[in-house]
Amino acid sequence: MFTPNRWNGVVERNGGSWNRPRMETGGSACRHGVGRSADILVSGNWNHQKNETGWAGRSTQGGVAGHGTSSPYDIHNTLIAAGPDFRERTRSRVPTSNADLAPTLLKLMGLTIPNTMSGRSIDEALRGGPALGSVQAVRRVETARLADGAYQVDAQVTRVGCARYLDFTEVRRSTPTTVPR
Repeated sequence: MFTPNRWNGVVERNGGSWNRPRMETGGSACRHGVGRSADILVSGNWNHQKNETGWAGRSTQGGVAGHGTSSPYDIHNTLIAAGPDFRERTRSRVPTSNADLAPTLLKLMGLTIPNTMSGRSIDEALRGGPALGSVQAVRRVETARLADGAYQVDAQVTRVGCARYLDFTEVRRSTPTTVPR
């Protein structure tokens, strides 16, 4: 998602480059990282209809290129972990991301998680980790809209500790209204 101005929860377009602080995790403390650009850009143009393969979540984006949509159908996927340090037969609804894999593996190897690393250790999946029910996952909606009302994006975001996970977005478009100057 591109925006011409800085809005909470939406990537800002600034002359073709982004440079915004990010929250990072590691251990139990939150740290601010250095500015960086977006990793992957996705389309907010989707609906709940079945796609051409019969699965829910149809993209309404034109063209052939892209990294999918910001629908829950594209964003939510499965993480399976097995080994002597992982809990067995456990299912968690606490969000994770690919960025959480390296910190988790570093912790399992007894190594320090660098301050510059994105992601968090998935402690709730580890033997001896916190009980699944004790992990706080706080969900909220972050909204950005154009002043003329022509475009609004609502981002459903979940925070676990200092880590933020995008669950999905919903875009609303309408006829712009006149904005007083």
